[in-house]
Amino acid sequence: MKKLALITLIVLCNSVFAQIAVNQVGYLSQSQKPVYFLNGDESFSLVEKTTGKEVYSGKIYEIKQSDPATGQTIYEGDFTPFQQAGEYIIQTPKNGRSASFFIRQNVYDNLYQESLKTFYIQRCGLELTSEFAGDFVHPACHTKDAEYHRDVQKSGLREVSGGWHDAGDYGRYIVNGAYSVAVMLLAYEIFPEGFQSDTIGIPESKNRIPDLLDEIRYEMEWMLKMQDEDGGLFHKVTEPAFQSLDLKPHEDKKTQVLMIKTTAATADFTIAAAQAARIFKKFDKPFANQCKAAALRAWYYLEMHTENIPQGGFQNPEDIRTGTYGDENDADERFWAAVEMYRTFKDKSFEDSITAAADKITLFPNEISWCNVAPFGVVSYVKLAPNRSNPQLKQHLSKEWQNFCEMMLTRYQTNGYGVLLNSGDYRWGSLQIDLNFGFILLAGGYEFTNDPYRKAAVHQIHFILGANGLNLSFVTGFGEKYPVNVHNRICSLTHDGSIYPGFLVGGPNENLQDPLLQELYNEKTPPAFCYVDSRDSYASNETCINWNAILVAYAGYLNRPHQ
Repeated sequence: MKKLALITLIVLCNSVFAQIAVNQVGYLSQSQKPVYFLNGDESFSLVEKTTGKEVYSGKIYEIKQSDPATGQTIYEGDFTPFQQAGEYIIQTPKNGRSASFFIRQNVYDNLYQESLKTFYIQRCGLELTSEFAGDFVHPACHTKDAEYHRDVQKSGLREVSGGWHDAGDYGRYIVNGAYSVAVMLLAYEIFPEGFQSDTIGIPESKNRIPDLLDEIRYEMEWMLKMQDEDGGLFHKVTEPAFQSLDLKPHEDKKTQVLMIKTTAATADFTIAAAQAARIFKKFDKPFANQCKAAALRAWYYLEMHTENIPQGGFQNPEDIRTGTYGDENDADERFWAAVEMYRTFKDKSFEDSITAAADKITLFPNEISWCNVAPFGVVSYVKLAPNRSNPQLKQHLSKEWQNFCEMMLTRYQTNGYGVLLNSGDYRWGSLQIDLNFGFILLAGGYEFTNDPYRKAAVHQIHFILGANGLNLSFVTGFGEKYPVNVHNRICSLTHDGSIYPGFLVGGPNENLQDPLLQELYNEKTPPAFCYVDSRDSYASNETCINWNAILVAYAGYLNRPHQ
């Protein structure tokens, strides 16, 4: 009965405007404006929502039969020429009406504001007040000193309060925290004009420092506490096991456990600290110097430990059952770390380390995520390193980057809904993988061609916000239809279990890595449909800071004043 009820719920949710898929938030006035249909009609109408007046019509074309990711035959229309600001719907005789959406220059302003503010909502160790958090108020949580795990071979307690809760749980992890910081700081350096808002509504707002940097500093200050005297970073601090989904953060009174140092965590921290040393110099020189010194200590630790520690990546001991973020190969993290150290310190020895690390890794792997970070290092070096940098190295990295962009462009042109994910890519956190691919295209659009790459990259935000086979915006609170039963323990703070707007969920997961997905679907289910809006589906409907980091990067880019 449970399975039947859930399937019925999915069908009912999809039936409201299931035949027409649009970006349910909207389109920039001068951008591409695609719309997708499941039934072939000769043409579609663009209609003002309030008046019902038709303001534009366009042809409908079949673009894909038996799309591998959805099994659908997909038709496409386009209303790019229409640029008048307003709220609209699409309709056709055979497909009915679409969700409503806006066309305007600042259509992604609220998406940037709220997606960034989710990090404030995830803050640990701080009282969240109604002035800034609305219904998500709670006293300071997890303020007790953490206890060293026996494997650390240290005794006693350590003060490591602060930082962001990583995902739907209350753990804090250096690998993912530093990676999230690094992605947002890289976006800030490439497209700075999109990230200048100082009014998103956090305690630090209106201090003449972009709120993005204020929020990142909160995480950096915690990570600095996680650095040991020898420069290495403790991998994570969590409880021995995940908490109940209904446990409020401030009611979680158990002592958290500090785990061993790892080279992956240390390298990720090196990246973020070297970036922060450059970027915060303009706003707070003492803090920038603190980050600079910490980056040097972490780099020294990596030089003293040239092999991955622990071998094969971090694994939980028997008495710990929280997330691992274990990385079998830390060479890509060392590569990006060398790039950021070179850019901060301008020393040729770091550039030599870039070359040495680049020979040991796949620069553009099949998945770009916290465990495969080399592409971000390529972008940082090619786009932002000093002009006097090694021309042969820059040429090699540029060629690899452009080859990747061409491959992504082909995916955009051939995949149903223009998504950059092939069948097989719909794994845990599939939506952030798609946006990571797209971000490399965004940066490449300026480095190489400036048009087809950018078009394909911007298209991914349409996919994320509703132009997909599920007709679902995967960002909470955005669009007519979005996730409402998210796997995140902060939902326990509200009377109805609701989630703060602006969270990107993990998305379809064809590997069916939780019991509910296994109950609902099987290997014959089209991969793009292996998703359910249920708090029990942690493998498809959880939130995570690294997923929101790339959403913030995208939204900031799209929110630039001259768009």
